[in-house]
Amino acid sequence: MHTPSTFDLAICGAGPVGMALAALLVQRGTRAAGIALLDAKSLEQARRDPRTIALSHGSRQILEEAGAWPVAATPIHQIHVSRRGQFGRSLMDRSEHGVEALGYVARYGAVISALADVCERLGVASLRPALVTGTEEDADGVSVQIDQAGAASSLRASLLV
Repeated sequence: MHTPSTFDLAICGAGPVGMALAALLVQRGTRAAGIALLDAKSLEQARRDPRTIALSHGSRQILEEAGAWPVAATPIHQIHVSRRGQFGRSLMDRSEHGVEALGYVARYGAVISALADVCERLGVASLRPALVTGTEEDADGVSVQIDQAGAASSLRASLLV
């Protein structure tokens, strides 16, 4: 499949923030074909990432709006902040804020998978693995130099995030 080399928007970093941005922009009327997601990791590497990520209640709302929720996650009902051997503490509880959970702990790869599925369904271009090696701005936008498996290429975008 040939990927176009000119985009309205290039997003460097196809993690949760980059993919959520792309999905939400498309849902608000931006052309999906005008967005390119670039990331140094292959999608399969990112999907298998075993690390955990803590998501705030607000992050869950963003993922819901993007169409990437639910994911398998453990709800956070209380947050206790204190310093060992020091006086005082802060305790937050979900009931005090009228929410189901203050946040969630999920596997990073599960969040990536949900967002990648949304972006793919919407038709957002994904260039992976693609290492950004340089950028050059001019009056009409930006040229982004990338390295894909040792092959150098570039793309143009009106805006780079």
